[in-house]
Amino acid sequence: MSTHGPVEAKQVAMMNALAHSLDEMFNPQLADDEPRTIGFVLLAFDFGEAHPRSRMNYISNAPRPDMIVALKELVANFEGRMMPETKGQ
Repeated sequence: MSTHGPVEAKQVAMMNALAHSLDEMFNPQLADDEPRTIGFVLLAFDFGEAHPRSRMNYISNAPRPDMIVALKELVANFEGRMMPETKGQ
């Protein structure tokens, strides 16, 4: 699966519209200078066997470095390498 380059042309409009809608839902009525409080990443990929021209597309409202950290934490959690935080400790 390729990991470089922009979102595939066939998915650009749909992913941009979804990202805009998700951002409005997670971060409603933000003033221009108010920071977002909820970040997200949307991943889109073809089902089936990967081949050299297949790619995963993503779009996010977060800066790329923050999104990469979040994805690494997600994978570590899925793989059981992170203990969930408990409140009050």
